[in-house]
Amino acid sequence: FTNSGLTPIGYTFSANVQNPNLDYYWTIDNQYVGNGYEAYAPGFTNGVHTVCLSVVDSLNNCFDQQCQTIIIGNNNCFGYISGQAFAGSNNQPLDEGVVYLILHDQANNTLTAVDSMVLDSSNWFFFGPLDCGDYLVKASANSGSQYYSNHIPTYHGNSPFWGFAQAVSLTQPNAQVTADVTLIAANNPGGPGFIGGDVTQGANKTDPGDPLSGIQVMLFDLSGNAIAYTYTDENGEFGFSNVAYGTYQVYVEVLGVQTIPAVVTIGPDSPSEENVHILASESLISTGIESFDFEGAISDVYPNPVGNQATINFNLDAEIAVQVSVIDLTGRAISTQSFSVGSGENMVRVNLENLKDGYYFLNIQDVDRSFSVTRKFMRVD
Repeated sequence: FTNSGLTPIGYTFSANVQNPNLDYYWTIDNQYVGNGYEAYAPGFTNGVHTVCLSVVDSLNNCFDQQCQTIIIGNNNCFGYISGQAFAGSNNQPLDEGVVYLILHDQANNTLTAVDSMVLDSSNWFFFGPLDCGDYLVKASANSGSQYYSNHIPTYHGNSPFWGFAQAVSLTQPNAQVTADVTLIAANNPGGPGFIGGDVTQGANKTDPGDPLSGIQVMLFDLSGNAIAYTYTDENGEFGFSNVAYGTYQVYVEVLGVQTIPAVVTIGPDSPSEENVHILASESLISTGIESFDFEGAISDVYPNPVGNQATINFNLDAEIAVQVSVIDLTGRAISTQSFSVGSGENMVRVNLENLKDGYYFLNIQDVDRSFSVTRKFMRVD
């Protein structure tokens, strides 16, 4: 088909062969826009657009399609990302799954989900044409897959976390980049324990907030080995059953939001922990197990920005031993310091002398890990 280019009434696309015995269907950017010999578009936004004409011969059961790429504005750079999805260390082809494409705008430090597709029968995926830039690729098994229950959704670069995903860069016109993804196998040896809780929006002890459904929750041991994963139900609740006794980390994965994990220990004297509360905001997911209102009993970091030392005030009803961890924006623990804090009003000073300039979190837990409080700060020299 031909393209008129920009005219006073917009763009006109015309079929080169016009046969009344054939059916003509037009799509623009995967959206149906009409049938017939011609299609019209009043205009396009800046970027890369795809116009396709599908011709169907119903009598002879034949089908053909042709597509054209339309580039509007100064963006004359576009490319393609493709690959295959596998499962486990043996790289078995993923039988059923979905692949997600995420744009990483480094200038504005944002992550935006831009597309997704179901794997084809040969476990391949294909995205394009795409504006040049940096992308993340994530794959997950469908519920009908044999790998669904024991393989965690994973990003290209072999990480379950967006903060550690390997970016796929399109840097030149017509670039074609392969970005295979291998789902990480989860290994739950089984046991009598249970770990569960809920995920809420802006939650706290006095205002539970709105439950968040469909949120991915992951369970790891202290060595970072994947144990299991699940999704929250319509009430924002989740649970991991048949878990062996031990100490675990509970993570929530939400695109573009930093997560501070909860650390949970179960054993013969306490085989079940059902009160892991996960508090979600636009910039931070804070996890913990709360009873006393520690959130209100621990001050913000001051001064902020801080230099070589950060100060936190406590107002507690009993003496406790706490661990204060410095967490970077990817959720990685940089350092951990221990303090004994008495009852009443007390002050703790945290050494930041070897910390590079930037934004960080202070995560404060007692040694039994029965609560978790997080404060954000900026380090400047």
